[in-house]
Amino acid sequence: MKPDKVNKKGKKNRAKYGYDHTDAYSLEYYLCSWLPNAIREIKDTNRPDRFTQKQWNKILEKMAQGFEAGYYLRTEPFDRKIWDKKHKIFKRGMKLFAENFFDLWY
Repeated sequence: MKPDKVNKKGKKNRAKYGYDHTDAYSLEYYLCSWLPNAIREIKDTNRPDRFTQKQWNKILEKMAQGFEAGYYLRTEPFDRKIWDKKHKIFKRGMKLFAENFFDLWY
């Protein structure tokens, strides 16, 4: 399929389904590419009662950094020192994401 047809089909699928079939080829890359900004968008809005706003913003930032670290791990050449550091940030962010998944609302 020609690139212009793929782009048209992709736009149509995103409008209809919220994602394009090409996003699913590397779902982790796709999520890590936009989710940090979406998570940061909900800072200073509603928060779970068990956290202060400052605590919640800190948690959200760690989640966003986790996805950014995942993006780095997926896209950059391997370097053991950097990879270990980024992987630790990624794991922390994913743990917080899972623990607070149902609290991610605007």
